[in-house]
Amino acid sequence: MNPFDTSEYKITYLVGAGASAKALPTVKSTDMTKGMADSLREFAVYLKDNNTFSEENKSYIEQITLDINWLAENTEKFGTPDTFAKYLYLQDRKLLQKLKNVLIFYFTVEQFINNKFDNRTLIFLTTVMQRENIFPTNIKILNWNYDFQFELAAETFRKEEFHYSSSGSVHKPPLINYYPSLGYEMNVNHSTNVKEYSIVHMNGIAGFFFNKDENTILNLHFNSSPKDINELVDRIKYENADRQTLFTFAWEKDTNSASLLRKRIEVARSIIAESDILIIIGYSFPFFNRTIDKAVFDELIISGKLKKIIYQDPYKTGEFLRKQFNLPENIDIQHITETENYFVPNEL
Repeated sequence: MNPFDTSEYKITYLVGAGASAKALPTVKSTDMTKGMADSLREFAVYLKDNNTFSEENKSYIEQITLDINWLAENTEKFGTPDTFAKYLYLQDRKLLQKLKNVLIFYFTVEQFINNKFDNRTLIFLTTVMQRENIFPTNIKILNWNYDFQFELAAETFRKEEFHYSSSGSVHKPPLINYYPSLGYEMNVNHSTNVKEYSIVHMNGIAGFFFNKDENTILNLHFNSSPKDINELVDRIKYENADRQTLFTFAWEKDTNSASLLRKRIEVARSIIAESDILIIIGYSFPFFNRTIDKAVFDELIISGKLKKIIYQDPYKTGEFLRKQFNLPENIDIQHITETENYFVPNEL
């Protein structure tokens, strides 16, 4: 057994928007949060009423406010922003980028300016970690969220930094290795050791981008949170034709963003193939993710290692998974209704 394992069991957490619901919206309103459309409209009002914007940034804010309301309206029309994104992927790639720009701005401001943080992530890390500044190697996370909540929690233990220059680069690694990560693109797509990652973001991360000039992956908070929203807008406005977003939906096949994250399924499969226990938190298995979800569960079945699925949800029991993915009868499915904290099994 690895000396940094908490036990002999390999535990994988599969998380969706509900895992961030104490800080960020889910598609529909819950006891914890407003729905996505209402949250976007509230955010647009917040921008409109904010009188701290510099003259240079006012035109940008006026336009992004219009775009936010546009996305809110279409989120209601299509049911989810992801479904609307899929429609734009099929119909208008330019508007798809507009949608991504809105969500990138929204999630970056909410997390790094307004300090929206789901404290359950920090409680989870504190609970499972047994050694200072070491995340257990037998715990992995498949994350459908494009937020940065787990990484923010990890930075309370150890702050990641990446600095590059013509003379070289310095990377202070994060507590939890995540994909896609800061650094050089080759580290994300050409590394042979996919097992080094503990978190894979299936839809990429809002606010991360690839800079072609330097062949590097950076983010909009550049090693430190912007001091205010004006500084963030200045960073976002920076025009660079070679900047490519690393927020990309898992179902995208032929976009530059998808190409940059081409190893995410390989990383996910590597993680899931070792799993003894799968814990699902706040994920509804939407139709447009069905191909990826099937690939994940097929890997679970092929490995023959999975003993138990724990489905943490106040209402659904998780039994639908058995039919949807043709799970063997010997795989136990347990339902956890309590959502105050992420469930931690006795096996850890």
